[in-house]
Amino acid sequence: MRDLLQDKNITYFPSRLQMQSKIDRKVLDKFGFQILRDFGTSSEKLKNFIMGYGYRLFYTESLNGWLHTFETQAVATELSEELEPGGFHTDFMFQKEPPRYIALQCIKPDPKYPLYGRNQIVKIDNLINAITKCGVGKDQLRELQIEYVLNGKIYKQNLFDDDLKSIKYHQKFASNNIVLNDDLKIVELINNLSLSICEDIVLNSGDLLLIDNHTTLHRRSECSVRYDFEKRIFEGRKMNSARFN
Repeated sequence: MRDLLQDKNITYFPSRLQMQSKIDRKVLDKFGFQILRDFGTSSEKLKNFIMGYGYRLFYTESLNGWLHTFETQAVATELSEELEPGGFHTDFMFQKEPPRYIALQCIKPDPKYPLYGRNQIVKIDNLINAITKCGVGKDQLRELQIEYVLNGKIYKQNLFDDDLKSIKYHQKFASNNIVLNDDLKIVELINNLSLSICEDIVLNSGDLLLIDNHTTLHRRSECSVRYDFEKRIFEGRKMNSARFN
């Protein structure tokens, strides 16, 4: 099923699965994400929904809570608020055990919905398949370490686990100095391949997107803002996000 523009590069999740009203592990395992249309915008409903299925909410120390509400801004103070596209990543990738799932609840869509403010997701299986077609072997991927620069310090971390079943990555902090076969730079390779094979998800107000944070990379596309002349402020896409295990 395509969007109203009939763009062949923009896909929706299969329509029969968008009608679901529960967390479906089989769908998450197969696709790496799940969409629940018209879920609603209540953060309390989101909390009860996640906990009602026996999952534990992930407490975020920097936010002093389990919920993060953010809106894209003309002048941003954090990555989630920037108008520029984000880099492909997994959440909390520097932690030993990052949260398994992410919930993104759309409170207010991008002013230029559905053209801007998309969520883009690539499943690890599809990414590995694409990388190997570029001549990079699976044994190389098992041993591959990405170098990150964060707060002036350099960190190295394996991209995949030994079984190539989970991934930890953040493009924004990755150093593009790891060269693979045929002078391929790993950060450029991951970004370009992910852009070419990712699913573009369009969320409207009340839609809920669930993402498997261990088996996918995700990012958001470019966002926009609209000036409210009565309030005299810029307004943009507004979201709730929560992580859970």
